[in-house]
This record gives sequence, structure tokens and C-alpha cells, in this order.
Amino acid sequence: VEEVRAQLGLFPKEQAFSVRSSSTMEDLASAAFAGQHETYLNCAGAGQILEKLKACFLSLWFDRAIAYRHQQGFDHALAAMAVVVQQMVFPQVAGILFTADPVTSSRNVASVEASFGLGEALVSGLVNPDIYEVRDGEVVARAVATKELAIHASPGGGTQEVAVESER
Repeated sequence: VEEVRAQLGLFPKEQAFSVRSSSTMEDLASAAFAGQHETYLNCAGAGQILEKLKACFLSLWFDRAIAYRHQQGFDHALAAMAVVVQQMVFPQVAGILFTADPVTSSRNVASVEASFGLGEALVSGLVNPDIYEVRDGEVVARAVATKELAIHASPGGGTQEVAVESER
């Protein structure tokens, strides 16, 4: 398979990709499913990407996902999975933009949460993010958090936790 992919120019080894799960039950009003399914960052080569694609699809049936659906009262037969393969970017800072305030649901204020490195430290809850609230194109509130670690791409694939210098 890898030889065919290479001949077609798909997933070249010199590029890195994220392989991300996307379940039909994610981001519901009553349940978030955050962290229930797998995502793999900094994957290179067709073999690794195909391996991680399979793992993402299978994560729909991992114990934690089944237990969470059961706890939330969701029908397992209605759960489906898609997997997205995206070319990696390697940011110094990454974040999440909420077009509706995550606490009040107000659509008058957008909220940005950000941290150093890949967004994985933020979405995994490993760091407290900086938070910026924006109304009509103007920052109306800001809270800068102390962040002791960041997640960066590892040279051999995957990711690694890196200590953030105290001056940052």
C-alpha cells in the first residue's frame, strides 16, 4: 500500500499530517465527547497514516467511548466515525476560537483561548490558557495564565511535552 501511495504522491514522507477523529456525537448541546476518540499528530508516511486512520475509526469502540455514550444515554447504534487527515502546521502558539461565549452562550462576544505550541496541551486540559474576549473587533477582556509546559512535534513523529521557560 505504501508503495502505491508513494507512486501517487499521496502523504509524502517529508510532510507531516494529523489524523483526527470526528464522531457524529461530538460537540452536542448535552455532551462534548472531548477526549473520547483518538487523534494523532505529526504522522509521516503512508504506513503510519494508514495505521492511525484505523486506530481513529476503532476508537469509536474503545471502552471509554462506549462508557461515555452509556453514561450519557446515547444509542451505540447511532454512533458513526469519520476521520480527517490534515497537513500539520507547527505553530508557536495555538488556540480555540469560540464564536459563542462557552460560559454564557452569548453570540455578542467571541472568546479565544490560547497556549504555546500545538493546541493539544490546551484541548487535553494540561494547561490553563490565555483567554481573550472580543466584541465588535475589540479586546474587551484578557486573562494571561502561567503555562508550565507546551506540546511540540517530536523529530521522529508524534509529540512531546516541553517545559516553557519561566520568562515566557
